[in-house]
Amino acid sequence: KRVEKKNDEWKTFLTYYPPNNNFTWRGKHFEGERGIRKNSKDGESLFTKILNSKEYTCEDLCRAVMAEARGKMQESYKSGENKMRYFINTESWLRQKQYENWIDQGRELSTEEIEQYKTAFKRTKKAVKQTYGGIDI
Repeated sequence: KRVEKKNDEWKTFLTYYPPNNNFTWRGKHFEGERGIRKNSKDGESLFTKILNSKEYTCEDLCRAVMAEARGKMQESYKSGENKMRYFINTESWLRQKQYENWIDQGRELSTEEIEQYKTAFKRTKKAVKQTYGGIDI
């Protein structure tokens, strides 16, 4: 049962990890083709080790990744350059302990900020048409 719970938490974590560097922030769309989210056994193993250490929870890690991604999206908005292209994949993010830099900011995210983050990667018809050469899929 313990392993199953960790597996569910891994799946939850992946839903919060940026899927790619194609997003819309504050009404401005940023094109990107690079996949960021990586569902690997090594990544899952690292995630489980972090949770087993009892220092951080699944929620802590989800909030940390949102805080870092929000920061990069805000930088993109200000500069006009897609900073999410520098976001590392899931496994590397866990292995390099990137979350440690974002735990505190993640814990401070409001419900509104989390919702804003969640909608950033949702494709609109306009974004789909831009991305797929006018083919509405």
